Amino acid sequence: MTPEAGTQEVPLVERYTLSTEARKLLELSRVEVVELNHTTIGTEHLLLACLKDPEIAQLLTDQLKLNTAQIEEATKSIVSRNQDGTTPAEIGFTPRIGFVLSKADSQRQKEKAKEITTLHLLIGLVQEGNGIAASVLESLGLNYEKLIDHYNEDMLRAHKEQLSRFFADRRIPTAHKYYFLSEISDLADRAREIQANIEPKTSRPQQNALL
Repeated sequence: MTPEAGTQEVPLVERYTLSTEARKLLELSRVEVVELNHTTIGTEHLLLACLKDPEIAQLLTDQLKLNTAQIEEATKSIVSRNQDGTTPAEIGFTPRIGFVLSKADSQRQKEKAKEITTLHLLIGLVQEGNGIAASVLESLGLNYEKLIDHYNEDMLRAHKEQLSRFFADRRIPTAHKYYFLSEISDLADRAREIQANIEPKTSRPQQNALL
């Protein structure tokens, strides 16, 4: 083995544990690069690929009330097809995509999830903050705080449904159900403690409408 082979850098995608759907989304980003005759995958290509993912499209349209056609149009108004250059055989990633994957993996770790999902990639895109994707989404009213609030609400709703099925399952021993009730009670106590330590927002006094 040569010294060069021993120190060869691990490809960006292989540094993370990605779900099958997330890997497909990155591959779809390559398709966007080829169609635009570009040379590397940037946040704009990943955003265009995200718009074709059913789960992401549903989140954007149904819950966040965004128009995916408008997002695509806004993105393509910034990036145009390269008429002169040619797409290389090996399509790499811009440094911003590396940052997106890092943020997506941070979200995965917070949730103690096994894999990075397509929604984690969307969160990473928005949290990156400075790329074309984040700029387009923010111009249409979607920032990180708004996205993560809706995402957390969805997660909480899914967990509630899962817990409801758990407690309704007669095959599960009562002792296990009491254990989970105790865990839920502890979480509720922690939530109340956090809320009690949050300083209330001071509201501005309303001006007299007659003045």
